[in-house]
Amino acid sequence: MFEAWGRALYTRRRLTLGIALVLVAFAAVWGTGVFGKLSAGNSFTPPASQSQREADQASQEFGRNDADVVVLYRNATRTVGDPAYRQAASSRSTPPPRSRRSSQGHERPPSSPPTCTASTPSPA
Repeated sequence: MFEAWGRALYTRRRLTLGIALVLVAFAAVWGTGVFGKLSAGNSFTPPASQSQREADQASQEFGRNDADVVVLYRNATRTVGDPAYRQAASSRSTPPPRSRRSSQGHERPPSSPPTCTASTPSPA
């Protein structure tokens, strides 16, 4: 069955290539309309769900909820459950400087992209 299919495609290879190019062109034209229908947000969360209500409340209380920087710590000899590792990683994270905080103490969105230096906590 596959041999016959392969032989048929090979004997009509130019027609097969033409059909494939027409389908790709059609998909490219048809697919350009998808950008207006897609959103960057999470549109799958029902508005009345508990998780959405909590997210809305956190956004109201703390302001913006997007991460500017994600820092990953790794140690070859310790795990996250190890208190010494946790203490070493926690000691490296500091609150933003006073100039970046609003009057309520919450962090303001940065005016320029933040910089971050990530390091691995050394064994204590």
